[in-house]
Amino acid sequence: MDIIVCMKLVPNTAHMTFNPKTMRLERYGILSLINPADIDALECALNMKKDYGGTVTILTMGIASASECVEKGIAAGADEGYLITDSAFSGSDTYATAMVLSAAVRWLQQKNEKRYDLILCGSVTVDGETGQTGAELAEQLNWAQISCASDLRQIGDKLWAKQETEEETLWLESDQPTLVTIEPKYGKGLRPVDIEKLRQLEKEGVPKLTLEELEPWLDCSAIGAHGSPTKIARSYVPFTDRKQIVISSGSDSEKAQALLELLKQENCEVTYE
Repeated sequence: MDIIVCMKLVPNTAHMTFNPKTMRLERYGILSLINPADIDALECALNMKKDYGGTVTILTMGIASASECVEKGIAAGADEGYLITDSAFSGSDTYATAMVLSAAVRWLQQKNEKRYDLILCGSVTVDGETGQTGAELAEQLNWAQISCASDLRQIGDKLWAKQETEEETLWLESDQPTLVTIEPKYGKGLRPVDIEKLRQLEKEGVPKLTLEELEPWLDCSAIGAHGSPTKIARSYVPFTDRKQIVISSGSDSEKAQALLELLKQENCEVTYE
């Protein structure tokens, strides 16, 4: 099974700021990390490679520092990876990003003279939380798609994905090629990496894909900030005014009554069952 994993380097959300003039997050000078759900997608790919054989290729789109995704991914067990980077791609929304990624997939398939079987993406990124890129990439490629999977199995020539909801657990069957988005399992993190290989990759650099390589598969009017259909009309940091009140005196019923009075003072709607 030949697998592509799409990964993204995201800013640490604890230190992000918003630029009201550009309507974008300020990413420069902010500590970055590999998107947690993308780490889980990579872990899933490496486990499938171990169980069923094949290859794992990483694609990441961003500025030069995003090469960390490829470096650590290969050091963890992936076979190869590419940094997709070009000023023409800057400011791409999820739709334009999916278009660029689809061009990279087609470039890979032509270069290696084979069709890939599976693309794995994290279900969401912590800097956007839209969950749109995976589905849009599947649509661009005209591939089958399964969202929010927590486990994958290959049985014969079919792919089975476990999807857990609040009401039930489902196993979904799909033909290949398929794109699957993987649910994050926060706290698990990336497996230990080969330090020597990581140092070598950091020293030598990783292969890059630019507009020059991908242009045959792109509509250049539909990429970058100018080509992105998403236009942000207004964005702001929500204001919260929280009070800390401790009700410590009185009986339980008196405390409950005191809490009720406080809620009424704040014009909170109180219902009884």
